[in-house]
Amino acid sequence: MGRKHRPSGHKHPLPVDFFVCPQTAPHEESALIQTGLTALTHLVRDSQLENGPIAWKPYYDSDGLQIYLATELGSSENIIFMSVTEVEGTLEEAAALHTADTTEEYRKFSERYSKDLIDCAVLKTLAAPTREHPHNYIGLKWVTLEGPPTIRNRDYCFIECRDEFSINDVNGWARVLHSVDLPWVPDLRESMEFVRAVYENSGIVFKESEKPGFLQIYQLYNTNLRGKVPLWVQRFGIKRRARSLLAYDSYFRAMRLGHVPLLRENELVPASSRRKCFLCQTSFGPFAKRYNCRRCGEVVCRQCNKKWEITDDLQITRFVRICFKCSSGPPRAFFDDSEDGDSSLDGGSRAMSEPNIPHGHYRHSMKQGLNRPQAALDDVDRPRQMMRLSSGPPVQKKKDHRPHIPQRHSVQRTSRSGYDDNTVSREELVGLYRQLKQMKVDGDVAAA
Repeated sequence: MGRKHRPSGHKHPLPVDFFVCPQTAPHEESALIQTGLTALTHLVRDSQLENGPIAWKPYYDSDGLQIYLATELGSSENIIFMSVTEVEGTLEEAAALHTADTTEEYRKFSERYSKDLIDCAVLKTLAAPTREHPHNYIGLKWVTLEGPPTIRNRDYCFIECRDEFSINDVNGWARVLHSVDLPWVPDLRESMEFVRAVYENSGIVFKESEKPGFLQIYQLYNTNLRGKVPLWVQRFGIKRRARSLLAYDSYFRAMRLGHVPLLRENELVPASSRRKCFLCQTSFGPFAKRYNCRRCGEVVCRQCNKKWEITDDLQITRFVRICFKCSSGPPRAFFDDSEDGDSSLDGGSRAMSEPNIPHGHYRHSMKQGLNRPQAALDDVDRPRQMMRLSSGPPVQKKKDHRPHIPQRHSVQRTSRSGYDDNTVSREELVGLYRQLKQMKVDGDVAAA
């Protein structure tokens, strides 16, 4: 008889106050803090491709993403693999993206960035960020991850440590997850059929790249799933986890877009006034849908824009369409959206503070694209001292291990005039009307 698999049914199956943290002694908290710092040190050292403690073996290399294995699949109880890529971003953006220090913040974080996370909780904060160290954090957390069909869900109880570091004269920031046993976080196998799995020095490392404005990302998983998991499931899980690394390109862009003003509906270029896509210059067919960029206001086709989920400075989250020019090119991880409507475009109070930009400014502003604003945490003093690690001989940097970055999408403008250069003439409208009539297109389409 096969094992039973309990479907989650919905996210967050446990009440918020399910885990009750008892009063802990200072020496117990100090020991946990030291555990987190030690795990972070191991993560940073283990993530080195060369001259590190782990002999990484190439497993996959495509589309700017590399996957490395530490052991052959099935040869050990632990699954140890690392994915590597490079994206445009800053350490401040990486630290801000992973801020989730309360259960409410953690759940919002999981709903947006971890689709397979069923439930999560912040159990206890051991060291909160401060003004002197805004990017540091140590705390106890619990999560449940949904497994594929026939595989039981796994839950983890772990300590999370986030901190800046410097190794071989390279600055970085890292987030480590390391399992701990807490008597007040019971095993849920009997009640929820969750299998308690283990993280060992797992997490993500961001290092400043030799290329200015870019980050090298190393995501390392060292986990014991505590059960028999078929090899095909392991391979599937590795590819799935590794490819999630490419989404950081979109995450960082969405963060930057949240700090720039958006146009109101009455400031957008009328869709009917454009015969061609403003970017690729593809002519719009009679049934082609046209989209407005909420950053520059221009009219673009479906292939030259993306619907972004952005959160502005007022913490209002909405979905807006932004063209690839204003979002600095097409994202590497393009998650296509099936919705055609922008139901949340006009929600909240952000629209009242958006500037009134005349239409004649659109083409002029497109020359500059989207300038990345300073990170929201720039006004906070950076810590004077960072964690410094020694790892033996300096790492020899070879181009073979540098992730390949595809060239940014560029668009050549073909017209010089302003607002009316793509306006449809009366004769063309009449001709289009006759064609539609001949095609026996009735009602609303012909009248349009």
